[in-house]
Amino acid sequence: MTIAGVTETVVENYRQSKFTCLAQALTYDNVCSGQDVDKAVESVFRFPPVPAGTKAAEPLALSLVPERVCRSRRMLPFRLTEEGIDLAMANPLDMVAVADAESLSGRKAKVFYCPLSDLEVLLDQNFSEETVIEKLANKLSPATDDKDVEVIVEGRKGPSDVEEPARVTAPVIRLVNSLLRQAVLLRASDIHIEQQEYQTDVRFRIDGLLKSVMTVPLHVGRGALVSRIKVMSNLDVANRLRPQDGRGKIRFAEREITLRVSTLPTDHGEKVVIRLLDQNSVGVSLSSLGFGSNNLARLEALMQAGQGMIIVTGPTGSGKTTTLYAMLNHLKSEVTNITTVEDPIEYHLPGINQVQVNEKQGLTFANVLRSVLRQDPDIILVGEIRDAETALVAFQAAMTGHLVFATLHTNDTLSSVTRLTDMGVEPFKIAPSLLAVTAQRLVRRLCPACRRPIPPRNQNLRVLELLQEHRLPATTFSADGCPACAHTGYAGRLSLMELLVVGRRLRERLSRGADLASLQEAAEQEKSLTPLLLDALWHVSEGHTTAEEIIPFIGLGTPKPASRSESSPLPSRILVADDESLRLLLRGILESKGYLVDEAKDGPETLKKMADDPADLLLLDLTMPGLNGHDVIRSLREQRGLYQLPIVVVSGDEAEASQEKAFTLGADDYITKPFKPALVLSRVAAALRRTHSHR
Repeated sequence: MTIAGVTETVVENYRQSKFTCLAQALTYDNVCSGQDVDKAVESVFRFPPVPAGTKAAEPLALSLVPERVCRSRRMLPFRLTEEGIDLAMANPLDMVAVADAESLSGRKAKVFYCPLSDLEVLLDQNFSEETVIEKLANKLSPATDDKDVEVIVEGRKGPSDVEEPARVTAPVIRLVNSLLRQAVLLRASDIHIEQQEYQTDVRFRIDGLLKSVMTVPLHVGRGALVSRIKVMSNLDVANRLRPQDGRGKIRFAEREITLRVSTLPTDHGEKVVIRLLDQNSVGVSLSSLGFGSNNLARLEALMQAGQGMIIVTGPTGSGKTTTLYAMLNHLKSEVTNITTVEDPIEYHLPGINQVQVNEKQGLTFANVLRSVLRQDPDIILVGEIRDAETALVAFQAAMTGHLVFATLHTNDTLSSVTRLTDMGVEPFKIAPSLLAVTAQRLVRRLCPACRRPIPPRNQNLRVLELLQEHRLPATTFSADGCPACAHTGYAGRLSLMELLVVGRRLRERLSRGADLASLQEAAEQEKSLTPLLLDALWHVSEGHTTAEEIIPFIGLGTPKPASRSESSPLPSRILVADDESLRLLLRGILESKGYLVDEAKDGPETLKKMADDPADLLLLDLTMPGLNGHDVIRSLREQRGLYQLPIVVVSGDEAEASQEKAFTLGADDYITKPFKPALVLSRVAAALRRTHSHR
């Protein structure tokens, strides 16, 4: 074909918008060969073709530029050099795409030409759904660790026995198993899977606080991930338009974990919350819950009563169910008939009869409770008093020779009485039956292995005043963090309790329908009310928890963290963990660009500072006293769950094995010493951009 013919063909193809790039038009109908185009691009524009045989990109190179950027800009980062990144591009002259790659990677780009058809094949190979899911699972745990999670569904063991939707592949099963495994290891009570506009966020609730774990591509998060969880909990996979509740079970590390699953349709897909219920906690004792010695003794004495009612109050997640189960464990014996009425049954207690409420089948709290009274019970647990009918039947049981435990949603003990009267229970029925009311909150427990008194000059002055006012030791505590508590300073949670014991004077006023102020006066006169404030202060003085933990519950307010807004964003905070001379050098380099810099002298201090207030990025040396850099990365990723924290290693170790180990453990970048200040700044900025891009 003549040059004129070639030109006419190309122009006509473009005019009809038949192709999206010149190379496609040139190679259509064998106008030119692909080799001719490659040679022309290299000769005219000096862009070499992608090396023959290139299929799988280097994992680290691929991780530096998000998939959506690669697909929209038609490029693939396939290899890293010492300070550069190699890009395969269908349009090597797209300078905006090159700038994006350099900005996100912090490296100088070298561009290679790749025909669009070949590039699309490479993109599909390197960003396939299975590949993406495998990378997410590897981020959570090594490839073999998730195999120790055994899924149990209706007595069948293992995912092979469960009918899976077509999209639920082996990598998806592994990802869910890895999430569950890490949640158990981190002592999470709940897993939240939340659908956003462009991604799916996964968060764990640990010691009462939600912590971001990772982001998942939206098509995976609201598709295969949710489907797998639904299958495990016997929910309708096809129905995405109504809320559903289900249950599943896993076995991990010789522990059976019940999964209580709830789904909720949102504007971007189904939100899923998984409550993890460890059956090992069923046998928990009252003494292990952290109650003050006086409150515990009074509570145990009340539980010996032959009849009456004890009400446990508190907000959702305050440990009411655990407290009630501990009471039942304390009382159960061969000569005692105990029956519970619950919605749902959270833990299965051996030796106790448990009934699940099911309103669709007529099994309401009130109806079941009436039936239970014909079963010759000694002790009855009412999971929740929700209405007047249930309350009346429960108080009738308490007046006719039964010991009744129940929960109620109120803020404090005395409010429970007014709540019952508001429901329609007459005061003369409440007064003779009510033995006591507790109100509780959960706070984090200081690690006993590393807690220490705080110097007087650093203590909370208002809390000190309150301690002195109530004649308690004026000492507060904190913890530095140690291996026993994964360097967090905390080990589990304990209960703060307000306890109201109904004495003679209070009972008389209850029967007359006295108002709240009069009831408060009677309780204070009889000294039958142990306020939450006093119990919280006692725990602080004994070193069980910190002043900061109790502040939200004693009327001193909650410290408000600085908020970041788009109009006035705060500078990024960077923690530098290195020897003293390098810390000073890096501080100067980073502060010159407006970053906020903090320092850590060794591994334990790094973990402690990240536990107290995580920075936006960690610059980490591998050779440090106390705990080497590799172990710091492992602890932050596996033990602390900080999967999204950018970690940039700065090390004099140039060995490939050391770098590979750092990346395998979860490092995001690696800078070898000696380094150029500009290189550090570009890598730090790139890591922060990538984190923002993924979120």
